[in-house]
Amino acid sequence: MSTGSIHEAFRNKQASKFLEPCEEQSRASYKCLDRNNYDKKKCRKYFLDYKECKRKWLEERKELRRQGLL
Repeated sequence: MSTGSIHEAFRNKQASKFLEPCEEQSRASYKCLDRNNYDKKKCRKYFLDYKECKRKWLEERKELRRQGLL
């Protein structure tokens, strides 16, 4: 999901609907765990990708708040 579409989805979501901006990375992490019998060491790259995605998304949200756009 692109950054613009994530922000649009967040603005338009219903109050009770959960939004996962890093859904692709999250699913990849779980698939890796399934494939590797939940050996976290083998999925480190996927966890780092997810963590980086979340970090970027949170930074973008902070910046949009500073600009008064959220």
